[in-house]
Amino acid sequence: GIVFTLGDSDPHIYLIQAMLAQLADDHQQIPHPAHTGTLDWETERSLRAFQHFAGLPENGNADRITWKNLSRQFTLSAHHNAMKANE
Repeated sequence: GIVFTLGDSDPHIYLIQAMLAQLADDHQQIPHPAHTGTLDWETERSLRAFQHFAGLPENGNADRITWKNLSRQFTLSAHHNAMKANE
């Protein structure tokens, strides 16, 4: 598995940042990251907050276990928001 750490740039990091931004809208304890495509300080801070929220080791890295939990939580959040919109 690929691990993104502070300073890494990759198109996949845009997706991570977008998912974190959506979760930040739903959970105030997760700060909004900038959409830079780089795992910068803001993204690392957002990842650490998400990891804390999810009960994961708070290393600020986008590793396999963080990605798996981020994807699951994003999907749940999107489903919940869609259900609210249909009410």
